Amino acid sequence: MSIALSIPTDFGQLVPWLERQIVGLQLNALVSDLAVLHHPNGRIHLQDICADRLNEVLESGIGVLEPDEISRLLCNPQTLIELQELAFLSGSEFWGQLASGGEAGRRSESLKASILSQLKPIGHDTTPGFSMKTDPGLTALPPVVHVPAPREQPVPVDEPISRAQVPASEVEQEASQTTHPSAETHANRSASRRTGRIMAALAAALLIAVAVKVGFPTAAPQGWGFNRPDLLAFEGSEPDFLNHLADRAGEWSKKPVTDREQLKTRISQYATGCEKLIASLSERRVTQLSEVNRTWLLETCRSELDELKALHVALEAETISFEDARKRADQLSVELVALLRNRATVIL
Repeated sequence: MSIALSIPTDFGQLVPWLERQIVGLQLNALVSDLAVLHHPNGRIHLQDICADRLNEVLESGIGVLEPDEISRLLCNPQTLIELQELAFLSGSEFWGQLASGGEAGRRSESLKASILSQLKPIGHDTTPGFSMKTDPGLTALPPVVHVPAPREQPVPVDEPISRAQVPASEVEQEASQTTHPSAETHANRSASRRTGRIMAALAAALLIAVAVKVGFPTAAPQGWGFNRPDLLAFEGSEPDFLNHLADRAGEWSKKPVTDREQLKTRISQYATGCEKLIASLSERRVTQLSEVNRTWLLETCRSELDELKALHVALEAETISFEDARKRADQLSVELVALLRNRATVIL
């Protein structure tokens, strides 16, 4: 079945689904399906769509983009390949944790097997886990030909050596060895260089595979609020989990904004976090909550998301001042934190 047929129609579910595809093993299939549907011209690149938000995408995911920008990604699927490459190379904690959560093991083994298969043309053993010390294929390379040095002739110390004293046959042999290496020597050198290149590629690939398997190096803290990739990894009681969510919602105030564009971006990130949590709650992946509290939190998040979207629209239309919009966003965050903490108290 075409993977494009499984694309969610709800935007709140589309963002986390597409992010999983970007770090998954099915991305090439998805890109091929989308290319058939949209016939992209190939001249649009990731930077053209993300513009100055590209660093935010690498830091926090595609949820920071507007719906029309995500639509452009899907209509120009080659940009998803660009994003995958940048995500793996950026060292982003967000994309790293997302990759290590589901398909990292298979990606690691697939990459490893792909590189190992390149050893077959020169007869190496491709058994996974081979060792350079013990693998018979690596020790079975053609031996390097060592040309013996010409026999030294005893020459009196006080007599200078002249070319006439060296037998003509040895002069010819030396010239032949110096200026015309044998075909066998060329073959040996070629095989050694080819082996070196393959082993270097193998080493690099295995390093990448390990990085994918265990997660990327941690740079600065990535993501915030409900947009954190480890949001649902919390272990504890139900009240503790609600307080954990309240702490994440309170992160809104940790990064003050100074202009309208920053506020719009911050609200968009806040809304994306709500959308991701709503998707998780709808799919019953939030195992820390009872059914009653899952339903309550789902409705609470939907209400918060509606308020955030309305505020963002007002900012876009410039029907609200920057100061009033910032105060309203601050109020929404404070109210959500209070609701979560009060709910945690009721359960105790």
